[in-house]
Amino acid sequence: MASTRRHFLSGAAGLALGLGAIATDGLVEAKEEGTAMRRAMDGARDRLVYSTLFTAQNVNALLKDDADRQRALAFCRDIGISKVYIESFRGEYAREELLVAARDFYRKQGLAVSGCVTTVSFGKKSTGWNLISCYTNGDTQAKLEEIFRFTARLFDEIMIDDFLFTDCECEECQAARGGRSWEEYRLALMLDVSEKRILEPSHQVNPRCKVIIKYPQWYDNFHNRGYGVDTETAAFDRIWVGTETRNPTAERWGAKQQYEAYFIYRWLSGIGGPKTGGGWFDTYDCSPEVYVEQAYQTVLAGAPEVFLFNYGDISREANRPLMDRLKAAQPQLAKLAQVASIKPLRGVAAYKPVNSHPDGEDYIFDYIGMLGIPLVPTHRFPGQAKSAFLSMHALKDRQLPAKLAAYLKRGGNAIITSNLAKRLASEPALSDVPGLAAADQPTLSSTPWAGTLVVLPAKPPFTSLYQLPQEELNRVRNAVVLPAAGVQMNAPPRVALYVFGNRELVVENFADEPADVELRWGSGEQGRARITLAPHTVRQVRR
Repeated sequence: MASTRRHFLSGAAGLALGLGAIATDGLVEAKEEGTAMRRAMDGARDRLVYSTLFTAQNVNALLKDDADRQRALAFCRDIGISKVYIESFRGEYAREELLVAARDFYRKQGLAVSGCVTTVSFGKKSTGWNLISCYTNGDTQAKLEEIFRFTARLFDEIMIDDFLFTDCECEECQAARGGRSWEEYRLALMLDVSEKRILEPSHQVNPRCKVIIKYPQWYDNFHNRGYGVDTETAAFDRIWVGTETRNPTAERWGAKQQYEAYFIYRWLSGIGGPKTGGGWFDTYDCSPEVYVEQAYQTVLAGAPEVFLFNYGDISREANRPLMDRLKAAQPQLAKLAQVASIKPLRGVAAYKPVNSHPDGEDYIFDYIGMLGIPLVPTHRFPGQAKSAFLSMHALKDRQLPAKLAAYLKRGGNAIITSNLAKRLASEPALSDVPGLAAADQPTLSSTPWAGTLVVLPAKPPFTSLYQLPQEELNRVRNAVVLPAAGVQMNAPPRVALYVFGNRELVVENFADEPADVELRWGSGEQGRARITLAPHTVRQVRR
């Protein structure tokens, strides 16, 4: 549970760290001032929706009267927030008269308004995390239905914050699951509860009501706690994505790599399609640089809405440096949003089947992206891709050996982890594939079918991949990126690459040091770009 958010009741949970100066590298220099900057910022707000949440606690404490609501409105307008979510329940109810007053006030002021529910601290407690409920229990289910009937009366759209899961193993749960695994039982239970106790009652009370399930960022544990991203996405009206990666060295949040926000949004949007809404992140354990990196990743992933959790937190004086940096980045974010909409997304297909188990390679996709390998996440086997990345997750696909053999024999290029190579080495379908063996160093083997097979050592902690010598990393990266995206990149680790359509490239430096980057897509000087990226900055390059 280290990576699951624990801040939902306290607006003061988490600290903003490292109040560094705003970097001047990127599409829009920080030195721009006056009218030009204002026009660019207005353009940013036109193209992207910025939103925030008034938690139930915010409603009761910070929206008590017109003066409070006016104060919050001024803050939202300063940040460019044009949509607000007003929460009815988060361990306690917001007062109905305050919910109605806030809803009507912000609608009158021209803001889009939706509702929200956070399913914590009600009904029978789980035997696991005590903020989570036992959803096997009938009283818990009845209380859940009551909460959503109440909320659907007030709002035509309801977001569910990412606590709609269970880790309970009480006697009641054990009896109900019978001979099923906990994974099987929880996936079935949470789908049933969602359909019968959330969706049906909400639609019955308000036929116009759309209910959004927001998935957390811990994608390698979804199935263990009842998040069925295929079945629940089909059931719910819309989905939302948690892109809150926070400080990559913060162990209490799981030491998430910044690229995870991009990967999870792209992966879930591949499942959700047009149902996919925005990305949601917060301030916890964030320096201003890291906070805005969450915004960059959310926008590069294609999110049309940037959700800033939550008003009570982002309006704190201690978080002003984070908000100031975000405001300065809005022109660049607007341009990146335009670039991110260009299709096709090009790069190395990254195969993560739904409900797949990491088997020791937890969140490895995030680290691969941090090596500068542009990933195109997919929940289906990428049989037609020019290059593919495969990890232990792919073993969820029982036909993997045959599919991989056919893929390679079509001339496909693959980069696979050494753990997967070891598991597949004895498969008859792959007996004639050269280089399929575990290795302590990266190995590149030409296949008889004009492709390349790269075996990449994968040993926790995966930050050890950042220790690869740059020359070796360049060789590994370009072996799969060049055929897939038509570009080569020579750069150190922790510089990510994104390729949109035929012309647009974006590079981002996540490191604390400047990075020299060379991009090559043709011959001569016209087919290359050499740039130096300042720490924690983004640059767009057009080829």
